[in-house]
Amino acid sequence: MTDSFQEFLDKRTQREQLQDAYIERIIDGLDWGDLWQYAYDKLSEELDEYSDEGLTKEIEEIYPDLLENK
Repeated sequence: MTDSFQEFLDKRTQREQLQDAYIERIIDGLDWGDLWQYAYDKLSEELDEYSDEGLTKEIEEIYPDLLENK
């Protein structure tokens, strides 16, 4: 392994550790309401990208009862 590649890996590992610590600190500072809102917002953003057919298929696979009488 070359020195420059090892240096890259070391920096990447340091970044990952720093990023993990930062994420954990943010999450530790959130209450359940904040976490719920964050999860809701992220899921909503993701599902907004689905076509109507894609959303229906996703729901059929996981929570088919939501489609009853719809």
